[in-house]
Amino acid sequence: MQFLYPIGLLALAGMLIPLLIHLWNIKQGKTLRIGSIALLGESSPLSSRSYKFADLLLLLLRLLILLFIAILIAKPVLDRSDKKTTDKGWVLLKKQQLVPVYEKHRKTIDSLLKAGYSIHDFAPGFQQIPLTDTLNSVNSNDTLSIGYFNLLQVLNQQKKAGFKTVVFADQKLGDFGEVMPSLDIDLKWIPLPSADTVATWTADLTTGKYEAVSTPASTVYTKVLPTVKQVNIMINSGSYPKDAQYIRAAVQAYSKYSKSNIILSDYQPGRLETADVLVWFSESPVPEQTLSGMKKGGRVFSYMTGKSEAINSTFHFADMGDGNTPVIHLNQRIDAAADKGLPVWTDGFGGTVLSKSDRKNVVEYSYYTRLNPDWSDLVWSSQFVRRLIPLLINNSEQQDENGFVRNAKDQRTFIPDFKISVLGVKHPVQAGAEEPVKNRVKQASLDNYIWTILLLLLCAERFLSFRKFKNLNNG
Repeated sequence: MQFLYPIGLLALAGMLIPLLIHLWNIKQGKTLRIGSIALLGESSPLSSRSYKFADLLLLLLRLLILLFIAILIAKPVLDRSDKKTTDKGWVLLKKQQLVPVYEKHRKTIDSLLKAGYSIHDFAPGFQQIPLTDTLNSVNSNDTLSIGYFNLLQVLNQQKKAGFKTVVFADQKLGDFGEVMPSLDIDLKWIPLPSADTVATWTADLTTGKYEAVSTPASTVYTKVLPTVKQVNIMINSGSYPKDAQYIRAAVQAYSKYSKSNIILSDYQPGRLETADVLVWFSESPVPEQTLSGMKKGGRVFSYMTGKSEAINSTFHFADMGDGNTPVIHLNQRIDAAADKGLPVWTDGFGGTVLSKSDRKNVVEYSYYTRLNPDWSDLVWSSQFVRRLIPLLINNSEQQDENGFVRNAKDQRTFIPDFKISVLGVKHPVQAGAEEPVKNRVKQASLDNYIWTILLLLLCAERFLSFRKFKNLNNG
């Protein structure tokens, strides 16, 4: 057991108080005069004191109460080592691809399993996959909602430096993410061959309609309809007129850069059916009648209300890793524990900052902080225009460097190179060298147990004190 705030143990000095009270709790004696000696002279006064503890059980209870209060202030945690595992490493692959991957790489996977590796799903949670599932697995074309880089970053935080990991995955550019994370695990990437196919789709953007033709080498967009799409954005400034100014400036900057036709207007209940986007900065939630009046497929960006809390964290976007990611500080936020939407932006602790949910016939984005610079640095960052405005206009969290919404049919490939980040100066791992297995340590809080003990001690102390007081009155 260890203490997160050992300075809190200074509160143990308070145990001197009940000690002194019990030690010096001396009763004054009474003089009783007897008739036969009433005429005798006054004798010199004599006094005696007995330095001894009274009510030892009550004293002990009070000392224990102060002791546990001090321990509670010091925040004790219990170190719990994970059970020692025989895992020498992990084999990561998509569960939907287990059958074809195992058939093609049977010899490699069997040798890894024999060496003590285990197979896990290359998805959030890294669920272990029994090899028997290869007989029952069904191929699927589902795409990852979280990029490879983000998954590897999570794995890097969970495992010790040098943890051996073999990844079997395709090389589609859209599955990776934006920024390659710095890894301490010993990672080996085995790319799956991609078919030399051609995919096409239509991208309907505010700047026009485009035909996309994608191959593993490149994706080419050709404008087929030059008509610029008009987007109507209504803003209800409510109690935040300055925040509305930030939105207006961002929309104007995006419209000028992308040459989009975006019309800004103030909130007009009578013209809701023309609004593609509604920005709602009122302290009250968006009325159901307002949502029903919007056109189908519209988007709503609204502030969430509740108790605010100070926080020292940063913004984290769904398709970004660390490394070159711009740091955007988050200073204050609204508690989002009850939010049931899909997290789009989070803070550094994983808490929801912006969520997405379907409501009525529109898509609602719930924002759990404010655009005010006192709450965050978002409005001073280039990510403000790049992230928020396309999200509201195109209803997509992920876009490429040219502003096109990422499509699952994108055939472009990417060859990752983790050699520098894995075999760097921080944690060099030599080929073939085995590091001693160290159990990961988890810290379990003991607060609940201490509160329970304190409650029992307090009840016992009150019971003894009441009984003592009752006996004195009856005596």
